[in-house]
Amino acid sequence: MKIHPMAFRQVLGQYSEIHEYQVRQTVNGADIDLLINDDADLDPITIHQIEEKLSDKLVKLGLRESTANVQVAVVEKLNRHP
Repeated sequence: MKIHPMAFRQVLGQYSEIHEYQVRQTVNGADIDLLINDDADLDPITIHQIEEKLSDKLVKLGLRESTANVQVAVVEKLNRHP
């Protein structure tokens, strides 16, 4: 199932700490890398909340709740496609 990018933007756009992000959709959800602003910090609780909000969003869009899995990581740089 392909999810429209705006579904991710609706959640990730709520966090001013996030400067850029890269979403890789998986069979069961998504793996997401975040670049955060230099003066910001995302604590583990906030990251977990983001994962839960995105999982809930994917379930509402048709992904089975038992398989909805979103992994979020804060990274130093985003890998660009060649």
